[in-house]
Amino acid sequence: MAKVIVKGSVDNRTQIKNPKTDEFVKRNQDPNSEHEGEFMDVKEDGEKFKGVAEEPDDRRKNKISSNSFSVQFFCAIWRTIQKK
Repeated sequence: MAKVIVKGSVDNRTQIKNPKTDEFVKRNQDPNSEHEGEFMDVKEDGEKFKGVAEEPDDRRKNKISSNSFSVQFFCAIWRTIQKK
């Protein structure tokens, strides 16, 4: 999987607001980590984590699909060049 880079954001992290405590919780979304999906940190001041996408992660969903297309396109061109 290609690394997704979203300008101004922290890679492989999302945040969600805990409705019981009204605090934001940061979650690890790194697919290469044994701790994927686990909660990492709680922001106790009631503010959001800076640069961390909120769940649902629509901001990255669009980037992944366009990046995936770019990678597939590049690989197809590369295979064509290698055959010559």
